[in-house]
Amino acid sequence: MLTASAAVESGWGTHVPGNYNYGGVKAKTGRSALTVDYIPGKGNVRRYATFRNYESIKDYCRYVVNLVSKSKRYRESFNLFTVD
Repeated sequence: MLTASAAVESGWGTHVPGNYNYGGVKAKTGRSALTVDYIPGKGNVRRYATFRNYESIKDYCRYVVNLVSKSKRYRESFNLFTVD
């Protein structure tokens, strides 16, 4: 799941909006970059957003696995992940 998501979100690593942020995870602080977001009723909208930076690919993967495993929204969809 991580590899597929990273490939889609980053264009196989060609568009990485933050340090090791292959999934395009947004944050309040980090690196600002132009992005396209889908907004219901408006369609695709180009705008600047702030993206999270990670220290390594391992830190990125750990964050995403924690997000998916702890978030009710993702847990119900995937129900696959555990974090040690």
